[in-house]
Amino acid sequence: SSRQSDHFCWRGFRCKGGRACQDSMFINIGDIRCYYERAGEGTPLLLLHGWGGNSGSMRPILNLLKNHFSVINIDLPGFGRTNLPASFSIEDYALFTKDFLDGLGIDKVDLVTHSFGGRIAIFLAVNYPELINRLVLVNAAGIRRRPPLYWIKLFLVKTLGKIESLKPRIYELIGSKDWKEAGILRQTLIKVVNHDLKPLLSKISQPTLLIWGENDRDVPVSSAKIMNKEIKGSDLVILKEAGHFSYLDRFPQFSKHLLGFLEIRLATL
Repeated sequence: SSRQSDHFCWRGFRCKGGRACQDSMFINIGDIRCYYERAGEGTPLLLLHGWGGNSGSMRPILNLLKNHFSVINIDLPGFGRTNLPASFSIEDYALFTKDFLDGLGIDKVDLVTHSFGGRIAIFLAVNYPELINRLVLVNAAGIRRRPPLYWIKLFLVKTLGKIESLKPRIYELIGSKDWKEAGILRQTLIKVVNHDLKPLLSKISQPTLLIWGENDRDVPVSSAKIMNKEIKGSDLVILKEAGHFSYLDRFPQFSKHLLGFLEIRLATL
């Protein structure tokens, strides 16, 4: 069942519908007080940021699209100004996103997502297909990889990690940057990165655009090619001289492909 929701604008005044209020707002979804921004009129389009990011990470895309859509830009639970009451799985994030949209009275959206936000989008698109109209995955995470370094790290933890006094130091030495910075999100990070979404990809039925940076070291182009192969009818754009934040590294090129995808699809509806 969906969590109960209430709207508040950023100054704390009650808002009845959410739209008449300031562009920066909060909505209570159960025990989560979620910050979001909304701009523009028309078809709803939701932005989902990456791990460690927040709504500010996606604001350039909001500004790009606000003349064409009613753009909603969210701080996901545990990031920005939105709290995380307990560790979350990808399914929890997806259910929260569904409840968030329910709270706004939205029954269908276009989704533009980056990295970790792509994980949520993949789960939503397959498990709640009626909710998602079109899907844009930018440098999206979701395919679990086991590079050689992983096995080295695992060996160190399983052997040296048995010596109690060395454990904290070992975990610190071999921990990823995300792991070190996660803090209270550590249990959430474990759940998220261990959930391999590859089996879901072939079940995605929505029109899908994949945009990647050719030099992405966090989620390599090999993942993009797997997604492109598995998601029926998907388009893949690889941006030259761009990394994991390809939409920022090559914003003009990114904008051209994003607007082209959305406008072409709009024209054929």
